Amino acid sequence: AMNDPYFILLIGSYYSRTAQTLGRLSETGTVLREGLQIARESGNRWSLGLALERLGMFAQITGNNEEAQQFLEESLGLLREVGDRWSLSWVLHAMSQVIFACHRDQEAEGYAVEAIQVAIEAGNHPSALNALVTLALIRMGQERNASAMEMVLFVLGHPSSTQDAKARAEGLRVELEKKLSADELEDIRIHASSNTWNTFISFVSG
Repeated sequence: AMNDPYFILLIGSYYSRTAQTLGRLSETGTVLREGLQIARESGNRWSLGLALERLGMFAQITGNNEEAQQFLEESLGLLREVGDRWSLSWVLHAMSQVIFACHRDQEAEGYAVEAIQVAIEAGNHPSALNALVTLALIRMGQERNASAMEMVLFVLGHPSSTQDAKARAEGLRVELEKKLSADELEDIRIHASSNTWNTFISFVSG
């Protein structure tokens, strides 16, 4: 009734997350596509970038990775233009997940590392930690198990980790413990306990 496109988009985004959690996927898609249309009509590039991000993540969840990549690529371009590094980190992470699902591991790793770097620079530690779990998953697939476990332990011990990040990290921890010896695990735990954000960018890039 107020015809305020910004607040319609904002409330629609939260509403779509709730509908998605309740399993009402058709309704979720309808709300998100309505939001995208409003964003395009408003001409606000930041709002459009966020609308595309939500649609991309929804497309990924519903198994349409090709469409997800298209939405996220457009979102990345817009958010890079407007300089919103906080939101950019989330989209980079989403892109790494989509690319990894398409079995393009090296490319997915590049997106995950950039997501972590951008998030740390923006002070968005929850986003960095979520991307770190995805990077650990990628490296586990590459048999870089010690590196993956160090990342997992960092996430599990960090106060800014989201519940989703911790749940994913815990699942990886269980799998990685099967792949590493007791001595290897002890060395990794000692090393992981000394990691800080100041040292972590160089670590994940290695």
